[in-house]
Amino acid sequence: NIQDFSEEKEIVVAVNIDGSATRVIIDNVWFNRSRFIGGLLFQSLLIAEENMNNVEPDLCSEYSISPDGLTYVFHLRNDNYWHDGTKLTMEDIRWSIETSLKAKSINGYLKKGLQKIEGAEEFENGISEELSGVRIEGENLIIKITARDDDFLGGLAQLAILPKHCFEGVKPDDIENSSFWENPIGSGPYKV
Repeated sequence: NIQDFSEEKEIVVAVNIDGSATRVIIDNVWFNRSRFIGGLLFQSLLIAEENMNNVEPDLCSEYSISPDGLTYVFHLRNDNYWHDGTKLTMEDIRWSIETSLKAKSINGYLKKGLQKIEGAEEFENGISEELSGVRIEGENLIIKITARDDDFLGGLAQLAILPKHCFEGVKPDDIENSSFWENPIGSGPYKV
């Protein structure tokens, strides 16, 4: 039930008979991004059309692809905030990419694309502490992949960006069991 509460929009997932909120549990947004709540609470770098062939900027204002198809540059919009008022940063995006690679439940289409990022295998296997193919330069996120992949942007559009500051101390393979999902903080047009 979507209701208008002054200027902000909230999703009331369920309420008790007395009107108090029940415990909210959101499905894993890295496994199934297309579910109703995952798509409204969380944004991605890009939004894909239903067929996944065409994408448009979401958290980024623009993006470019190198002529060889191996380097992607995303320019972050400066008006991105989490529902708790914290500024959404490139660190949140890099953290979401890295953490999703180590999460135990992730969409196969998304995982396949992320595994093409330079250094993904070393990062997943614990040989490297950071993903070498993802770097931040000012308000730009630069992603380098190892082989041209015409589906890379569509896969990346499946990655819901999560707030790094809300998952301090949570291991990647335990993200979906975190208490965060009882009262999630997103960046999308609706909040719980």
